[in-house]
Amino acid sequence: MNAGVARRDQIIQFLREQGGAIQSRDGRGLTAEIASVTGYHDLSTLNGMLARLEREGLIKRVVRGKRTYRISLLNDGQPAARPRARHDGGGDEVAPSAVAGPSVAELRETIAALTARVDQLESLLQAVPRRRKWRAS
Repeated sequence: MNAGVARRDQIIQFLREQGGAIQSRDGRGLTAEIASVTGYHDLSTLNGMLARLEREGLIKRVVRGKRTYRISLLNDGQPAARPRARHDGGGDEVAPSAVAGPSVAELRETIAALTARVDQLESLLQAVPRRRKWRAS
């Protein structure tokens, strides 16, 4: 990657080059991969930058514990347009009331992942031997 480009922009560009998202089945290696491409030598610094990008609405991460399973761009890595303050008719500004939530595609992806997990848990549950209650005769 170009050393003249800010590291945060390198992260966004890397994700674009990967089709907008990277993922790991076991939650290992994603931040190390980004670090090697962008020149971060300290993973905690990189994780801080990723958290900042997420707070700014540029990326979405799926993190469980210390493992990162997915990092994806939101809005192609562009800052979301902030809703403008509106006027209430009396000259006073009224602040925007809501922050944009997840996209429909993200919600569908989450539903699909949860459905797959429920199916997996149901099959595991069916494999567990059932205990029989004994009745005294």
